[in-house]
Amino acid sequence: MGSVSKKNFLLPPSCFCVCVHLENETEMARPHAATDYLERQMSQHPELAEKTAQLAELYKKKLWHQLTEALFDYVKSPSLQQGAELASFYEDFVKDFETKINQLRLVQLAVFISERLTNSEEALTFLKTVGDKVTADKEASMLAQAEQAALKLKLNRLDETLDVIEKLKADLEGTAGLDAVVHSAVFRVAASYYKQKTNAELFYKNALMYLAYTPEESLSHATKVSWALDLGLAALIGLNTYNFGELLEQPVLKSLEGSQYHWLGQLLHAFNAGNMTDFERLFATYQPQIAEQSALTANMPFLREKMVILVLVELVFNRPKGDRNVPLTDIAQAAKIPLDQVEVMVMRAMSLGIIKGVIDQVEGIVRVTWVQPRMLDATRVAVMKDKLSEWTSNVRNILVGLEQQTPELFV
Repeated sequence: MGSVSKKNFLLPPSCFCVCVHLENETEMARPHAATDYLERQMSQHPELAEKTAQLAELYKKKLWHQLTEALFDYVKSPSLQQGAELASFYEDFVKDFETKINQLRLVQLAVFISERLTNSEEALTFLKTVGDKVTADKEASMLAQAEQAALKLKLNRLDETLDVIEKLKADLEGTAGLDAVVHSAVFRVAASYYKQKTNAELFYKNALMYLAYTPEESLSHATKVSWALDLGLAALIGLNTYNFGELLEQPVLKSLEGSQYHWLGQLLHAFNAGNMTDFERLFATYQPQIAEQSALTANMPFLREKMVILVLVELVFNRPKGDRNVPLTDIAQAAKIPLDQVEVMVMRAMSLGIIKGVIDQVEGIVRVTWVQPRMLDATRVAVMKDKLSEWTSNVRNILVGLEQQTPELFV
């Protein structure tokens, strides 16, 4: 009796019995309504009879994990791609056991359904309703917030979107062991936001993070081409992007091959190699295609300046470690610029922190002491191999010379 609240003693015994009876009826009605819905689905979609029967069986046996996976298979059926029908499926069936299944998977299911709702406001309301129910689960709640932010961005509610992005990024940094799908969603909406704000630098950084957490096989070919195009353009016009190695290692970049944007991949390789000849050839050959990209045509002087700086970096990289003195005339010749412009470009590279050193105007050289680290592709690895071989040979010659001059030390 101690577990019964004092409030119940204020009710007549008959009322107490009625309350208990009504509660039991409600509990019994829920599974009944869920199974009734599945029966209706069987009659409306006879082609899904086998899948629907599987859902009913797993639901009856309360095999929640297996049921969760069966739900995803079910909602992907071609005849069930109407958003309203899927929303009804959630409301009339999934809602009955939403607290019993993995909460992260529940949100993923809700996201799948929301993507098929044609009205973005309705989709946002639907996702918010589900998100409000999973606040106790960190991963599920963060995923729900990220997907809601994506819809807010679609509705042009930019300030709200940025607030959510900043909050979620702080949560990412302060929480270890989060599922990759959460990272992927956060960086995807962040990249989309900065693309809409035309911030190439921040779009580039967030897009690379998004792809790092997103399985390539989960993206369609068209989606890969879209991301590759946006990333390539952002890398070229990004004010502080002078290292293309990480981008060129991205598998999605291969999607440009055979597409109408195949020239972009070649252009990125030309920048990465600091090859002014290829730069000029590609711009001449694909001038009509490049003219369609306003981001490039509006930044032509900057693109040439960036190429000149990368030419300088490549010249330094290819020189022997003991000889980092680069003649100004060599830079002018490789970059195809007048000699009197070389010093300006070298100082520009220094101000960006890409190289460190001094300009010796008397000798007409740049004494480079440091170069910004770069990712090594196969070509650069081969260069490093040759340098190491040369170093090994020099060390061996020194050792032989010591043995010949001081044989008593090697007895």
